[in-house]
Amino acid sequence: PLVQNLTKLSHIDLLNNYFTGIIPPSIFTMPFLSYLNLERNNLNGYIEVPNSSTLSSLQTLYLGHNHFEGNKLEPILKLTNLTHLDLCFLNTSYPIDLNL
Repeated sequence: PLVQNLTKLSHIDLLNNYFTGIIPPSIFTMPFLSYLNLERNNLNGYIEVPNSSTLSSLQTLYLGHNHFEGNKLEPILKLTNLTHLDLCFLNTSYPIDLNL
């Protein structure tokens, strides 16, 4: 995706669009990204977070009001700098383990 070439970005807010498909895994490896809002879209499929994302600066992640299917949220645990995670009204095909 084009946005991954904008390596100095610290905030991406794509709230309330009609994006579909998966979240590009490369977005989690952007070195200066601290805020990512993908809430209120039609994102689905797997959440894939590359192992290199442990170096990510991402602190705030909004994923609510999407339709993820067929996977768990454990990949988010790789985002070790995350301090705020919003999963409100997340439509999933599996139960969410609150012990994350």
